[in-house]
Amino acid sequence: MTNDDREIRRFIHDRFVELFLSHSNRAQAALLATKVLAASIWFRRTGEGLAWAWLAISVLVIAWRWLGTRQFVMRGGRGQTSLRIATVLAINGVLMAVPLWAFPAMTEGERAMLAMVIVATGTASAVTTSGHLHVYLAFTLPMFLALAAAFFWEGMQLDRLGNWGVATMVVLYQAFLIGFGRQSNQLFEESCRYRYGEQEHNRTLKQALEQADESNRAKTRFLAAASHDLRQPIHSMTVLVAALKLRETDSGCQEIVHLLDTVNQAMSRQLDSLLDISKLDAGAVAPVLLPLRLDHLLEGLQMTWAPVARERRVLLHVDAELGLGTVSDEALLSRVLNNLVDNAMKFTPTGGEVSISLIRSAEAVSIKVRDSGVGIPAHEREKVFQEFYQLSNPERDRTKGLGLGLSIVRRLCTLLDISLTLDSTEGLGTTVTLTMPHAAALPVGGANPAAARRAPTGCVVLVIDDEQVVRMSMRLLLLQVGCEVLLAESREQAVAHAAQGRIDVVLSDFRLRDGDS
Repeated sequence: MTNDDREIRRFIHDRFVELFLSHSNRAQAALLATKVLAASIWFRRTGEGLAWAWLAISVLVIAWRWLGTRQFVMRGGRGQTSLRIATVLAINGVLMAVPLWAFPAMTEGERAMLAMVIVATGTASAVTTSGHLHVYLAFTLPMFLALAAAFFWEGMQLDRLGNWGVATMVVLYQAFLIGFGRQSNQLFEESCRYRYGEQEHNRTLKQALEQADESNRAKTRFLAAASHDLRQPIHSMTVLVAALKLRETDSGCQEIVHLLDTVNQAMSRQLDSLLDISKLDAGAVAPVLLPLRLDHLLEGLQMTWAPVARERRVLLHVDAELGLGTVSDEALLSRVLNNLVDNAMKFTPTGGEVSISLIRSAEAVSIKVRDSGVGIPAHEREKVFQEFYQLSNPERDRTKGLGLGLSIVRRLCTLLDISLTLDSTEGLGTTVTLTMPHAAALPVGGANPAAARRAPTGCVVLVIDDEQVVRMSMRLLLLQVGCEVLLAESREQAVAHAAQGRIDVVLSDFRLRDGDS
């Protein structure tokens, strides 16, 4: 027998014991009622005090079963459990047969009643105990054999064939119950095997889920590190390329710098997309919901994409009603809009138009990003939101991205509770609409933070970063645009610089070494 077979047999045996113990108290309640009835009939017909003595013993046995059966049955090893159950039931079976002592003195109706009680008791036990034949026989043989003997004896005394027939039927019924009990036990074992398999499956599934959770936690830890550690060198490369572009170089070097800038930007966008989609799937992005001016957000978007539109000779038009606001995460919503505009720019040919409009309807505000590009076929409109799916890029040109932009948009819209719809007509263009709740009207006046992006020439800039390559690359770029640059790798160095003179701008990494911030 294999270990699996042993485990299944052990499981079936344990379920049998549980079934017996779960029915034990209810069975004792029924037995107590029948024994009170049997003792009353016995005493009424014979006047023997033995009837009450038998009832008192029966009550003590029932009380013991009520209070101590579990401890008695579960004591010792698994191999002794069924033997202990058989012992308990044998005592009950013998006690049930004792009232047949008064069988000759009873009326026909009383005999029939006592016979029905014994047969019903044996029948009820067939389902719960016959799986272990010796347990079932220990309980029912004393009752059924005594009942058959009582009817047979009455037939001998009164010369009645009917009594002999009843005695024979009792024996045959006992045999029938044994066969019925075996079938019931087969069903019981099959259900136990199914339950055992289900539990093993659930245990395996639980382990797989725990492993998946651990993998997810490891993924989150990786993302926390990757967001900083992988982006830092790319950021330094971006700054150094920007510094090179500001220097006077020959045409050959300018072409190299331009190509380097193109490759670096493509790599940066791809890394950002991969990290963003991974963080969203890992649940590592928690939105910070605050009131914000949507017209200011779109003005900043226009400033960002205007140079790209000019380079591609695409008309970029922004139409934003002043003062409209919502409650959302500005950084995440900005990422959504940048991805949509980037996608629109890619699929709008030279001379085309990309428009961004902000309108209010009822209690909501909508931002529409429309392009006059090639459009999306109806059967492709759902696919464009899938990861790594791209239209019109069979050669897998990585300068066109990885096909994650719209997938990130959908995830961010779900996170921000923004309704996202896409309408497209082949040959005419595509419109993506974001709909969100309208917040209370915000003041129209006031500076737009997105519009104040350039520091004045000659300002003193303090750069705080624990990465030397980041500090040096920022220094090169800032010197190139005419700034005076101070460098610090810790908060203490930054405070020391501040104590020595004027500082106009601080550019600081958020987390520094050794838990400093």
